[in-house]
Amino acid sequence: MSENPELVVAVWSVHIAGSCIFAATTLVLYDILLTFSQEVACVWRRKWNLVTLLFAVCRYGTLVDVMLKVQGGFGFPHSIIRYDQ
Repeated sequence: MSENPELVVAVWSVHIAGSCIFAATTLVLYDILLTFSQEVACVWRRKWNLVTLLFAVCRYGTLVDVMLKVQGGFGFPHSIIRYDQ
């Protein structure tokens, strides 16, 4: 079976994208774990207002977004799954 260069490039691109998403997930989780005690003391014990809501959406929206990408298989395009016919 001969190699299809377009398929090789597409699979390699998906691999690189997956590695980047995994690295981003690791960094986001690491940041959350490092600063969680300060976050509880400074943010979650105060009265909720617009700033607190924006902080929560920005902080944990990123985590949810990255986790959904990991769960979704890195957005593997259907055109790559269709092998050389």
